[in-house]
Amino acid sequence: MDVTKLREPLLKVFIWFLVITALIAIIAVLAGEFGEFIVKVVVTSTSISAASLCGMSCAAFVERRGRHELGITGVALAWAAAAMIICGIWFEWGDDDYWKAIGVLSVSAGAIAHICLLGLPQLDARHRWAQPFATVSITILAIQLNFTIIFELFDDDLVLYFRLLAVVAILTGLVTLTIPILVKLRKNAQSAAQRLVLEHLDGDRYKADNGTIYHVTAVSPPPNT
Repeated sequence: MDVTKLREPLLKVFIWFLVITALIAIIAVLAGEFGEFIVKVVVTSTSISAASLCGMSCAAFVERRGRHELGITGVALAWAAAAMIICGIWFEWGDDDYWKAIGVLSVSAGAIAHICLLGLPQLDARHRWAQPFATVSITILAIQLNFTIIFELFDDDLVLYFRLLAVVAILTGLVTLTIPILVKLRKNAQSAAQRLVLEHLDGDRYKADNGTIYHVTAVSPPPNT
C-alpha cells in the first residue's frame, strides 16, 4: 500500500466534506431546525473530514521520512474510527464498549497524526531533540487519555492523576508551538549562511573567501542617489 499516493485524494475528500458540512450547517441555521437527520449528516461529514486530515498528515510523513508502518497505522486507525462513528450514529449502536473503542481509536489516530505532523520539518542538529520529545509526550498523553476512556477514570479523588495528565498536555502543547519556531530559526540561519562576502581586487573583479573570482556589475544605482 503506497500511502503517499493518498495525500491528494484525501485532500480533495477533506475539502468536499468541509464544504458539505458548512452548507448543511447554513441550511439548518436558516431553517431554524437541527433535527436528528441533520445532526447525523453533520457528524458523518465531520468524521470523514477529520479522518482525511489525519490521513494527509500521515501520508506526508511517509513521503518525507519513509516510515510506512507509522503512516499506515495512522491512516487505518483514523478511517476505522470514522467508519465506527458513522455506523454508530446511523444504526444507533449504543453499547458502552463500542463507543469506548471509538474513543481509543480516535485518540490513537489523532496522536499518530500529531506525531507525523511535527516530524515533517527538518530541524538543525542542535534542535532535533524537540521532535523525539514531542513523540514521547504525545504518546504518553494518548496512553493517559485512552486509559481514562477504557477505565472511566472520572472520579474526583484522582486529583494527582489528572494533574499529571494536565502537565503532559501542557508539555505537548509547548513543544507543538516550539517546533514551528525552530523551523523559522533554521530558515533564518540558512538565509544568513547564503550571504556572499567579496573582497575587491581591481576593476570589477572581486574574490570570495573560498578563492572564487567574480566579475561584479551594478544593475541598479545605490539607494538615496
